[in-house]
Amino acid sequence: MSIELNNKYGSIVISPEIIAEVAMKATTQCYGVIGLTAKPAKSFAGLLKPIKGVGVIDSPDGITLDLYVIIQYGVNMVAVAENIMDSVRFQIEHQLSLPVRDVNVHIEQVRVSQ
Repeated sequence: MSIELNNKYGSIVISPEIIAEVAMKATTQCYGVIGLTAKPAKSFAGLLKPIKGVGVIDSPDGITLDLYVIIQYGVNMVAVAENIMDSVRFQIEHQLSLPVRDVNVHIEQVRVSQ
């Protein structure tokens, strides 16, 4: 299921894979993030085609994103999570012109960076 935007020139169709890709890139560029982790398929029930570590849910009042991240040991996890939320929201709204309802960050693992 894709997201369709209509304007006076026609329609624009944005696939959930593109939304997830933008969210993934914005997340991995944040300080303290080592990467994203895959979740079991059952965790993504009802989500639009998940990409590793990113779930996208479309609703009439905006997109909800679930991000499953691996955080570097020793960083302020709350600050990193808030940075991820701000960065992902900005990139989705700026690059794709889509309203973002929620960005949920799930810290799944903590690792010592190498």
